[in-house]
Amino acid sequence: YQADRRQLFWMIKRKIAKEEGFNLDRDDRYSELAHRILDELYEEDYIHYECSDNIVKNAIIKAILDYGKRQDELEDRVHEKIRHYKRKIEKGSEEYDVLFDRLYQEEMQKLGL
Repeated sequence: YQADRRQLFWMIKRKIAKEEGFNLDRDDRYSELAHRILDELYEEDYIHYECSDNIVKNAIIKAILDYGKRQDELEDRVHEKIRHYKRKIEKGSEEYDVLFDRLYQEEMQKLGL
């Protein structure tokens, strides 16, 4: 039963992705985004380079992944701070969300972002 549900889920997911033009493969999505960024930078004459497009594209992908990792680490720090509050604040509550946003902005400022 569980395998049937999982298979049905993936069939629906693939169908919707195809209809919406969304690529389910993460690596392909990053590659596509990197190509779009590279094309835009080149067309707007923001960059000039003498290496292959793949080297620049890979640098863009690495920057995206590094940024995502830093965001995850930052969010983890904020969640940890909230967990250590004396008073229990329920995750998903409006109070939690407001506090999370405030602490997140403070952490961003500490990093100069």
